[in-house]
Amino acid sequence: MKLMDWVIKPSFLVVACGLFLFSSCSSAEIAPAFEGGPRIFFDHDFIDLGEATPNQEMHAEFHFQNVGDAPLVLYDTTKQILEGCCPPKPIVGSTTLQPNEESSIIIDYVMGRQMEGMHLFKYTVESNDPVEPKKNIYLKIDYILGQ
Repeated sequence: MKLMDWVIKPSFLVVACGLFLFSSCSSAEIAPAFEGGPRIFFDHDFIDLGEATPNQEMHAEFHFQNVGDAPLVLYDTTKQILEGCCPPKPIVGSTTLQPNEESSIIIDYVMGRQMEGMHLFKYTVESNDPVEPKKNIYLKIDYILGQ
């Protein structure tokens, strides 16, 4: 047997085994983190966009996932002013999520000239989550007039 036969065949075997293991792992289903119904989980529930100047476009995205073992249904997302004025309307990506599915709530905003000061908004996400049927998320923007 040649030296190359000893080098090529074992390396081919390693690559083939690696592909088999990778493909079997990627197709495995992830078990839900919560059993007993749907469960909403947000990556974060507070976003501080920092300072904004007149006509500056602001963008916030709240990512969430159904970590339960049943379909999650979002019923409504309401907004409330905690400080400031004019809360932007949230855009909900998907209102029904199967277990392990993800979606997001997007909030785009442009500050007007008459809106100087701190703005803090609370958004309440209502769903069929049996543990937390109302989940609050918060958006903060500090509007300053330009130099």
